[in-house]
Amino acid sequence: MQQPFGIIKQGHRIFAEKKQIRQNITSVCKIVSSMFEDNLGPKGFDKLIDDETGRTYYAPDAATVFESFKNNFKHPIVRLIGEAVTTLDKEAGDNTKTFLILLGKLAESSEKLQKLGIKIPDIIRGYRIALDL
Repeated sequence: MQQPFGIIKQGHRIFAEKKQIRQNITSVCKIVSSMFEDNLGPKGFDKLIDDETGRTYYAPDAATVFESFKNNFKHPIVRLIGEAVTTLDKEAGDNTKTFLILLGKLAESSEKLQKLGIKIPDIIRGYRIALDL
């Protein structure tokens, strides 16, 4: 029997294969991305946030949403995405929603390419080539 490849703390679900871990990461990226698709553009909607202190306010960008919930994210990938959004906001001051939507679309494309039998290193190589164009 193959040893489980676990990255989750004890007491949480253990994934038996790397493939399941990749599927979980892809799903999380797509879910987080979908939260912000209606925020983009001139007619984009702001998010109404009710934080843990009971304050209610509008969040015009993804960084504000992640900042208000930073202590409540349990999933390690969501925490990592939140750190990336916070860093992007501090360094560039903008484009956090665009980053999240692009992340979700890249994850979705990667998933489709994997189903076509394309290996992950080839997908990564293709993304790097596209980045250099």
